[in-house]
Amino acid sequence: MEQMQQNLLERTTEEGADGEALAGEQETIQDKLEAFKEQLQETMESMDADKDADMMNAMQDMIDQIGQEDGIGDNLEQSLQNLMDQQMQQSADNQQQGLEQMQQMGAQLADMSDMMMAGSMEEMTDAVRQTVRRLLALSSEHQEVSDRLVRDPFPIYPNLISNYDSLQLILRKLYSSPEIVLYITPKFIMDADRTIAEYRDMFSHIVDSRNPVIASRLRNIQKGLNQMIFNLMQTADNMEQGGAGGMESLMQAMQQMGQEQMGINMLTQQLLEQLGQDGGMSREIRDQMQRIASEEERLAENLRRMLETNPEAQRQANAINEMIEELESVSRQLKRNRLDQSVIESQEKILSRLLDAQQSINQRDYSRRRRGETRESDDWEMPEDIQQEFERLRREAMLEDAFRSFPQEYRELIREYLRMLNIRAINQEE
Repeated sequence: MEQMQQNLLERTTEEGADGEALAGEQETIQDKLEAFKEQLQETMESMDADKDADMMNAMQDMIDQIGQEDGIGDNLEQSLQNLMDQQMQQSADNQQQGLEQMQQMGAQLADMSDMMMAGSMEEMTDAVRQTVRRLLALSSEHQEVSDRLVRDPFPIYPNLISNYDSLQLILRKLYSSPEIVLYITPKFIMDADRTIAEYRDMFSHIVDSRNPVIASRLRNIQKGLNQMIFNLMQTADNMEQGGAGGMESLMQAMQQMGQEQMGINMLTQQLLEQLGQDGGMSREIRDQMQRIASEEERLAENLRRMLETNPEAQRQANAINEMIEELESVSRQLKRNRLDQSVIESQEKILSRLLDAQQSINQRDYSRRRRGETRESDDWEMPEDIQQEFERLRREAMLEDAFRSFPQEYRELIREYLRMLNIRAINQEE
């Protein structure tokens, strides 16, 4: 209506305009205004008088504005009469007033739409949070039941059926709001389907007395529940950020993983030094390597899920996929009890990429005009004068009383932190 009225106003003010020819268009706009009024009334009738009271009052105000004296309807009616009487200037004045009122009402509608979207988002976020709490309780219950398995699964069979029914109810409650499919990811639905399938497969094995595979099915169910919880937690965080993604949540995740990778790198370096001193790989070193491998695998899985749930992460898909490949490669080598300098270098490259990703996100946060990109090459030589200056500063820091007062593990962390600060400074100079 705004566009039509604006167009009509422009032609009404043209020299030699024919009022009678333009009157038909004014009537068309009046018909649309009446249809809009009816739509407002129909919308109000479909609302909840308690829940949507504020929205209904705002719509009633619009209806009143349309019909009141000097309202939109009155101005359009006077414009029509003046057009038929060839009173072009008076008609233009009426049209201008009506157009301004339409624009004000359009702004009101936009505000109402934002309110409804915010309310819907809040409801959906609350539904996701509630589902997370229910799944956490179910996961804890499942773990408790699984721990009671000895050889015969029949004593825990009633509890497993109860947990299966609980999962079905939790999902049914989550899916009861049709809009929820706009927020949860396909990965969550796949994890849920696989977990349900694991339950059913386990029940068939119990009935067939194939007990050896029950423990494996219980572990798969536990994994599926935890994956669903993780996915929904990411989804809820993203929704609170204002949509299906969130730059702030991505930055926080990258910072957290950077800190974790830094600690992993330090531990791996210590193991390599210990391996050289001992001259062989002890059982303790192997166990530590397996734990580190699991941690690297966990970071890779976290990055993979970020790509599935966060559009901001998808902007850096190439860089993140490279990190995932590096993490999985390091994990595979450690699982095979392979630990050498190449593993250390790969871990340092992962940490460098995480820092690059943080810098790229930060740049986009402050300036949408620049597209953050990760550094293509990590194989650069530190200039000798910068390296010497850094070594001098580091030696001075090592002599500080405050530094010597820290436990050994914290000193290692500070050394690594200083090293990474130096790397970032050089990168910025480049």
